Amino acid sequence: MADLRVVTIAPYVPYADMPHAGGAYLYRYLTAIADKVDVTLIAPTPESEHASPPAGVAVHRVIVPQEPRSSLHRRVGNARNFRVGLTPGWQVLRAFRADAAVRDLVSSADVIDIQWGHMLPLIGQWDHLGLRLPPIAALSHDVVSQSFERRANNAGPFRRRLFGSLTRRVAAQEAHWLNRCGRVRVFSDKDRALLQSLGVLTPIDVIDPDLTEPPVVPPAGRSGPVAFVGALWRPENVDGVAWFCREIWPRVLAQLPSARLVVTGANPPRELEALTAAPSIEVHGFVPDLGPAYAEAAVFVVPLRMGAGLKFKVPQAMLYNLPVVTTTVGAEGIVEETGEGLFGAVTDDPRQFAAAVVRCLTDRPLATKLATEGRSWASEKFSFDHSVDLQIQTLERLAAERRSATV
Repeated sequence: MADLRVVTIAPYVPYADMPHAGGAYLYRYLTAIADKVDVTLIAPTPESEHASPPAGVAVHRVIVPQEPRSSLHRRVGNARNFRVGLTPGWQVLRAFRADAAVRDLVSSADVIDIQWGHMLPLIGQWDHLGLRLPPIAALSHDVVSQSFERRANNAGPFRRRLFGSLTRRVAAQEAHWLNRCGRVRVFSDKDRALLQSLGVLTPIDVIDPDLTEPPVVPPAGRSGPVAFVGALWRPENVDGVAWFCREIWPRVLAQLPSARLVVTGANPPRELEALTAAPSIEVHGFVPDLGPAYAEAAVFVVPLRMGAGLKFKVPQAMLYNLPVVTTTVGAEGIVEETGEGLFGAVTDDPRQFAAAVVRCLTDRPLATKLATEGRSWASEKFSFDHSVDLQIQTLERLAAERRSATV
C-alpha cells in the first residue's frame, strides 16, 4: 500500500549506529516501513543537530531553540515540566505549537504513528488547535509511569514523596492519551498487562524488538570477562553499573581475583570514573559495533534497578550465547513467559547476584546449558521483519477504517 501516508512523531531524528537500543530500533523500523509506505518523520531537533535520517524517510525537523545552560534555567525548566507531568518538555511543546508545517502534516496524514509515551501530549495540543486528526497508533517503548515509580523507589524520602505524586499523575495522563489512540504497541506481555491495569482500553499488540543475529555465533560456555552494554548517559544504566561496581563486583573479586568487568556504552559520566577505576574494570564509550562486546564476554550482567519495559540487551546477549545474570527489573518482559530457568539468576540481592556471576564463570557445563537454552528461546521468539509487517498492517487497517467511516 505505497500510497499510505504515515506521519511518525518521535523525540529525535534517528541515525545509523545510534548508541542506544530505542534509537537503533526506530532507525531500522523507519528504514523498513519506508520501502512500503509514504512516511514522514516529525521530530524536535536542537539548532545544532543535523543527524542523517534513514533512507527514504522524509523528515520535518521542529527546531527547538537551545535554552541557556545555567543551573537557574535548568531548575525553572524542570519545575515547569514537573507541574505538567507527562510531557516531551515545555520547549518541545512550544516549538511544535509554533510550527505551521506540523499542523499541515498531521492533518493531511492517513495515520499518525507516535513513538514513546512522553510524546503523546502533543495530541492535546492539536485538539486545542481544532485539527481533525487521522487515526493514531502509539508505540510505548516502555511504560512511562513505571519509570517514574522506580525513580521514586530509589530516591531519598523527600524526592520519593515528590516522585510518588508525579507517578500517579503521569499514570492517569498516560492512560488518558493512550485511550485516544486506535492501537497501541508494546514490547512485552508484561507491559500490555501493566497498561491495562492503568485503565488503557485501546487494543494493545505485543511486537518484537530489533535484535541482531551474530554473523558467527560464539561458542557457549566460553571464557572471557563479565560484560555490561548500555547507553551510559541514561540514569538507569548509570545507577545499575554504579550499584554493581559498589555492591557486587568486590564480592566476585573476593572469590575470583583474576575476573574482569567490561562496561561498554556511550557517554559514560564522571560519576562512574571513581567506581570504575579499578584494574579489573574496563569502561569503553561509544563503539559503532557492539557485537565484539557480546562475543568476547563469558557472562552478561543486567544490574538495573530503574527503568521499564523489555530490555533489548537481554535477548541480544542470549543470541550471542551468553548466560545472563540480572535483577528483577532487567528480567521484565521475559521472565513472565519463561520463568527464571533461562537466567543464571534473577535477584536484587548483591550476595546472590555475585554468587550467580561466579557460578557462571566457573561452572562451564552450567554456563553452556544456560547459554544454549537462552539462545534457542531468543532465536525462536523474535522476528523483527515479521513484526514490522504486522505493524504496517495495523496502520493500513486504521486508515481503511477511517475511510470507510467517512463514505
